[in-house]
Amino acid sequence: MKYCLDENLSQVSARLARDDGVDAISSHEIGMDGRSDIEQVRFATREERVLMTRDYGDMGRALDELVSQGEAYAGVLFVSGRFDSTIFADVALALADWEQAHPEGVPPGFVG
Repeated sequence: MKYCLDENLSQVSARLARDDGVDAISSHEIGMDGRSDIEQVRFATREERVLMTRDYGDMGRALDELVSQGEAYAGVLFVSGRFDSTIFADVALALADWEQAHPEGVPPGFVG
């Protein structure tokens, strides 16, 4: 699976995940900061990446809008608000653990 970390997660976490063999990029690294949630999801989908985010409220509304328009998306993986995303290695480790637990990938439109 390939992943794109939303701007509310650090590019350091993406780099550490890559060091662990996970195909991860960050919105910070690719110039997507400040883009709308819909643009973030569309980009991740074009790149066949699962979007990883902490943004439950706005992202949930963006996904609802995409579904209502009949648009598919690659998937979104939500990081719990209780998870300290400032500990970059923990985010990378969680992503590596998720990758190992789901080697078959996730179906399009997955939300987890």
